Amino acid sequence: MNKLKTTIIIILLVLSFLTGMLIQRGQLTTLAIQQVEPQEETITKALCNSHNECIDVLITKKGEEIIKIEPASTTRKFPVEWYAPENDS
Repeated sequence: MNKLKTTIIIILLVLSFLTGMLIQRGQLTTLAIQQVEPQEETITKALCNSHNECIDVLITKKGEEIIKIEPASTTRKFPVEWYAPENDS
């Protein structure tokens, strides 16, 4: 019986050591982060044609996947020299 207790203690110590090594390397944390669902986000973008007729749209994304695109304004006509600065990004 004493030998069984010693074996169990040794196994628990080895498992504790291995768990500590995994946590220290961040592997358990990395696995937990990878399973997190991406959050939905909504951005606005101006879509313009070559005549500077533009419409603002709302784009709803989840991670890299586009879920929905919907108009956020009516069509507007801008002067020829105008451009949408937010489209530079």
